[in-house]
Amino acid sequence: MATPTTTAARTRTVGELIESIWAASALVTSIGAPALAADDAAAPVLARFGLVEWVDGGWVPSELLRAEIPPERTDVVRERLGSALGQAAGIAAVGTGQGWDSYSDEVFLSQGRLSAAVTRRGLSSTSIRSAPNLAEVLDGCRVFLNVGVGVAGAACAICDVLPHARVIGLDVNPRALALARELVAARGLTDRVELRLQGVEELQDVGVASLAQIPPQFIPRPAFVEGVTRLFRALEPGGLLIIDVLSDAVDDAIDRWQAHNAGGTPITLAECAEIVMEAGFEEPKLPPELPAGAAVAYCRRP
Repeated sequence: MATPTTTAARTRTVGELIESIWAASALVTSIGAPALAADDAAAPVLARFGLVEWVDGGWVPSELLRAEIPPERTDVVRERLGSALGQAAGIAAVGTGQGWDSYSDEVFLSQGRLSAAVTRRGLSSTSIRSAPNLAEVLDGCRVFLNVGVGVAGAACAICDVLPHARVIGLDVNPRALALARELVAARGLTDRVELRLQGVEELQDVGVASLAQIPPQFIPRPAFVEGVTRLFRALEPGGLLIIDVLSDAVDDAIDRWQAHNAGGTPITLAECAEIVMEAGFEEPKLPPELPAGAAVAYCRRP
C-alpha cells in the first residue's frame, strides 16, 4: 500500500476544479490547431486558463501551451485528454471501481488511440533504442505478446513500427475484442494480429515470443503475478518482458486512482522486481533518458 503523502494543491477551490474540467473539454477540441477562429466558442475558455491569446484578430496558442505541448506530442496529449475525460464521466455515472465495462465504446476507442500513439512513439524513442539489448530484440522480433490488447490500437502500432513482427493480443473483455477485430480488419492486419479472449493467467504457449508487454494497472494482482510466470514460459530464451511501473519522479495518486477504477494493480519498480525475479526473470531495468513522469521497466528471460 502506498504511504500517504501531502502535496501542494493544484487548484484552490472545487469551483476551479470544475472549471478545469470544462477547460480540458475545450482543449481536446482544438489541440494542435495553429489558430482558432475569432468566434470559436472554445477560445474564451482556453484564454481564461492562459492557453490561447488574441493576436492580430484571432486566437493562437499561448507560449504556455506551446511549451506544455510541443508539436511532436500533440497526438499523445489529445488522446490522453479524451481518454481521461471519458473515464471520468463513466466513474461519475456509475461509481468507483466498476472496471472497464462501465465505460462507453468511445472510451475504449480513445484509450486505443492513446495506446497506439504511446506505443508508436515509445518503440521509436531514443530512450528505448539506447537501452542495452532492447533495440536488438525489437529489431529481430517475430512475435510480440500484447497483454491487455484492448481495441488493438497498440497492436496495430507494433505492426507499423516492427514490420516483420506478428502480434498475439490477449484480453478478457469481449466488447473490446469486438472493436479490436474491426480495427485490425480495417487496417488489413488480420494475418499479423491474432486476438484471443484469454487472461494472461491462462496463457499456455511455450517459447513462442521474443517480446511481451503487460500493463499491471489494468490487471488484478493475482492474475498479474500468475501472468508473469506464464509469460516467462511463453518467451524464448533471451526474450524481454516490458512492464509499466509507477514513476518515482511524480506523485502516483492519480495513477493509483486510474488503476483502482480499471481493476488493476499499480506497482513500483521494487515490487515489480520481486515478482518478475520470483518467476525467473533477471532484475528489471528502466531504459535511460525516459521522459519526465514515464516509467517502463524491461526484464530479460535467461
